[in-house]
Amino acid sequence: VPRKGYRLVSHPDSITAEEVKSRMTKELSDWKIVYYDEIDSTNNEAKRFAENGETQKALFIAEQQSGGKGRRGRTWITPRGSAIAMSLLLPEPEIAPDHASMVTLVMGLAVTKACREFCKVDAKLKSSFGHLSFCKVDAKLKWPNDVDCDGQKLSGTLTEMSSEVDYINYLVIGTGINANVMEFPEELSKTAASLKLLTGKQTDRAGLIACCLEYFAEYYEKFLQTQDLSLLME
Repeated sequence: VPRKGYRLVSHPDSITAEEVKSRMTKELSDWKIVYYDEIDSTNNEAKRFAENGETQKALFIAEQQSGGKGRRGRTWITPRGSAIAMSLLLPEPEIAPDHASMVTLVMGLAVTKACREFCKVDAKLKSSFGHLSFCKVDAKLKWPNDVDCDGQKLSGTLTEMSSEVDYINYLVIGTGINANVMEFPEELSKTAASLKLLTGKQTDRAGLIACCLEYFAEYYEKFLQTQDLSLLME
């Protein structure tokens, strides 16, 4: 509009470090963010950083993975421009090695909450009860490492660690989320889903990544208090 300026009506679906950082709260300012256009695996890269002496909590994200990993040696496909591949590095966490596996569920809970939060729909004027919001994606945590919706997989998490008998050198928590994926290989077409297929709307991937990290930080602090899931059960 002349003499008034411009209004941005859309923005690219970018997950660069700068884009993700712009969505993060000040409470997460102590996290390092590392972005790659393409990499073999964000988990592998997080481990490389840890082995080279990284001492800061870090988030690794990639637009595309060539060797993403799932549990038991399975592969995790990360289509360019539509999925989320990210890994968290926790150097020297104050966790007993035999409690480390529970961090997978802490991350799964964070992803579940973030997916539900991002898929809320404003139902105002659609209901005689006034302003309501409901979730179009009934995401649920599935033991031990998945997030499902109606039996279809939205997300998976793989946690890896380097440890001594009574001490963890570092934890790496890798998560893949089917955000805007529109097609899956034939063998996965009946068991996998994406947020976009479920809602019909594009998901802001940078915002979803930041939301996942925010919930993880909140839930992880609760987990550290007891080193079990008692404070997270509700």
